[in-house]
Amino acid sequence: MSFSKCASLVATCIAAALTSACVERTAVERGESLFRTPELSPSPTNTISCRTCHAPAALEAGEILSGGSLANVVGRPTFWGGRVRDLREAVNDCLRFFMRHPSAEGLSMDDEHGLDLLAYLESLGTGPSDAVPFTVPLDVVDIAPGDAVRGRALYDAACLVCHGAPGTGDQRLVQQAAVIPDETIAEHGPELGRAFTISKVRHAQFFGIGGDMPPFSLEVLPDDQLADILAYLGY
Repeated sequence: MSFSKCASLVATCIAAALTSACVERTAVERGESLFRTPELSPSPTNTISCRTCHAPAALEAGEILSGGSLANVVGRPTFWGGRVRDLREAVNDCLRFFMRHPSAEGLSMDDEHGLDLLAYLESLGTGPSDAVPFTVPLDVVDIAPGDAVRGRALYDAACLVCHGAPGTGDQRLVQQAAVIPDETIAEHGPELGRAFTISKVRHAQFFGIGGDMPPFSLEVLPDDQLADILAYLGY
């Protein structure tokens, strides 16, 4: 390629990049960016996004997400297993409980970020939708032994993104996420460590346990799958 043609190609690419940068994003595009990054929460220590716990539509292969899919979410009559009836309040629950939002009120009715996020959620479907079951057992009891071989794949699907590799925490999403099972066993011992892990998965930061972890309902992660994960972790 001649120098003049190369220079012309470079100039064209630069012009295209500048033009693209100057095009204002739509509300849906801004909302998707907020959905996929931690920017929705102004907390400087938050590293969690909506996408950490929710899929826009169908879950990708090898994903087990505590919040499941958000397809047609704006058409649902209730959220959090029927506990919340307002979508904005459901979003604010996530912001306060898991994303360290500094305001107790969360997003207001006229918040620009909230309006952009709503535009994106509307793009996922607005048709009538059934409420999504989300059962969190009040009393957590031990479960039957599982299979460690199956548990490895399940751990990768449900736990790896936040906790990283077992025993090391390599590539964990947040530094405050425990290195499992080592830190749990060191703090509680093997037997109580197993009970604590079951309770943590089911209750997350609630019931006085603390942390930023969201709960995994029985519908998202049945007991037999949790048993396999525990077997893989050596409990």
